[in-house]
Amino acid sequence: MTFAALAVGTAVFVDANIFVFHFAPDPILGMPCSQLLQRIEHQEIKGVTSTAVLSEVAHRLMTIEARAVFGWSTGKVALRLKQTPSAIHNLSAFQKAVEQIVSIPSQRAEYSANTSSHCGRYQSTDRPAQQ
Repeated sequence: MTFAALAVGTAVFVDANIFVFHFAPDPILGMPCSQLLQRIEHQEIKGVTSTAVLSEVAHRLMTIEARAVFGWSTGKVALRLKQTPSAIHNLSAFQKAVEQIVSIPSQRAEYSANTSSHCGRYQSTDRPAQQ
């Protein structure tokens, strides 16, 4: 099944790859991911994601941006940023991407584990579109 084949009203969990391929953008998967996010934005389908996904997206987009801005190789970008925290102040595209994601009308699902029974539950918080 492709994203385009999703029926109107379908609920989908949007993982980090969708956002990264959209914002990075990926030459092969970027377009379908962008189209999926447009359908969620237009409320044709319901998108659900989590704060953990947003954190992963921020991290991955930050490392991609750092490689581009500073000319760093693929390896150990996170370590370089940790060793040079002032470098993060020169990066802004990853922050703008996360702000855009948060503004998309969707739901955020949070997972919390019940330690006594080792069960979990999902809570969803509707987030209205920002005007």
